[in-house]
Amino acid sequence: MKGSTLLRGILLGSVTAAVTVLLTTPQSGDQLRRNVRRKMDTFELTMDDLKQKVEEVKFSIQHLTNEAKATLPQTIEGLKQSILGFQRETEPNRTKLTSEIESIQRSLDQLEEQLAKQQNK
Repeated sequence: MKGSTLLRGILLGSVTAAVTVLLTTPQSGDQLRRNVRRKMDTFELTMDDLKQKVEEVKFSIQHLTNEAKATLPQTIEGLKQSILGFQRETEPNRTKLTSEIESIQRSLDQLEEQLAKQQNK
């Protein structure tokens, strides 16, 4: 929903509610005019406040977007560098572990062969 559509809806609803209340309340002409003026003043203040808050939200969103555009590439690059550093640091350990696992696998294969020979005797 667009912001302008929302504002129109709020405006129309507020005006309709105000007119309905004013027309269904028994008042003299002078009192009705004073009430209408007071309600309109209140309504204008409320709408001005709403417009200001919408502008503040728009500004905050724009600021956040600009900040994200500025910091996100740096953050991504930092993460990439951290991952590459981690990979470089752990490479010797990974290689050593792979070698040890292969050695253990060979030992297990030899044990299985020896057990098979002993069972066949």
